[in-house]
Amino acid sequence: MPTKKKQHKLYHPEVDPRLYDLKAAAQYLSATVWFLRQQIWNRQITFLKLGNKYVFDRKDLDTFIERQKTAVAR
Repeated sequence: MPTKKKQHKLYHPEVDPRLYDLKAAAQYLSATVWFLRQQIWNRQITFLKLGNKYVFDRKDLDTFIERQKTAVAR
């Protein structure tokens, strides 16, 4: 029988988080964690460092996506 995962009592699944950890940010960008780490090391993406953990603001991830778009030549 599967066991239930214990959730933090302050966790609200209906609320979208503003900050994403490395793995969640990579999923949001449809990229790999390795790609995202490279963007951090090359200072190509905005991030916050909380202790020893990288976190990303959803708005900064959206800005990163917009900067990566390529215009189509007509």
